[in-house]
Order: sequence, then structure tokens, then C-alpha cells
Amino acid sequence: MSEKIHLSENVLLIDVAFLNFVMSDLKRYFEPLLKRQLPDVDFSELSTYLALDAGITEGKNEIQTLLVYDDESAALENCSPSNLKEELNGVAFTNQFGEFSFASVPCADMVSREDLYLDLLHIVLDSADVKKLILISFNEEYGAKVTEALKDV
Repeated sequence: MSEKIHLSENVLLIDVAFLNFVMSDLKRYFEPLLKRQLPDVDFSELSTYLALDAGITEGKNEIQTLLVYDDESAALENCSPSNLKEELNGVAFTNQFGEFSFASVPCADMVSREDLYLDLLHIVLDSADVKKLILISFNEEYGAKVTEALKDV
């Protein structure tokens, strides 16, 4: 298999199960405190905030988002859009920070979400194309393995 996988200069690798855990936890905490229901988060805005947090500035940047999910995390919770297969796969948007493209990557029955995330992490780390990597991993489940993979970076 000699095909080269093209990756953007900036990659955002997200474990959807962890993102769902965080989003649900935020709602569970803040809604009673504020005594009102919180609206869903616009995922394009959240992606932009994550890019800004990683130091991406205005310009013609390319930010590639890889959304790793399993059967239990097949949709984004408390986010819009939320359908990983139909709304967040093979789509993109552009704003003043660049083009944000999305690919949803299911783990299927042959590999666990953890293994798929770690495999993608190694592919991204081995790519000469990638200059900036933003990780949202489920550290409670496999954080030590992510840390180990990042030791030589």
C-alpha cells in the first residue's frame, strides 16, 4: 500500500465519545445553575475556537478535522450539526481563519475506537504535511498511550 494519505498542515483529531462526555457534562452542570436550558453549540464555531486556542491566526489556513466514533458515539451531542455520517463527513466551511474540512471515521467492528484513534494519531504524527496537531482524546481511557506516542515529537 504505497498510496500517500494527504493531510492538511493543521489537523484536529477528535474522539467524539469524549467530546460528547464533555458537552453533556457542561450542560448537566450549567443548566441548573443558570436555571435555563442551554442551546446546542454550533460545531463550526467550536472548531474555530479550538483552532484559535491552538494558535491559528487569520489567513488562508487549512484545518482538517478527523472525527473518530463508534456505535455509542455516532452523533455529536449538544452540537449542531450533529449527524456524523451525513452532515459532518466530506464537508467544509470557510471563514477568516481558513477552510475547515471534516471527515467522520467510524471504527466499525474490526477495531476499537481507542485503537482507531491511536492509529490515526500515528499516521498524523508520521506525516510531513502536518505542522500543527490539535488533539481531543479520551485521556481517561487511553491517555497514557497518547502521551507515549507524543514523547518523540
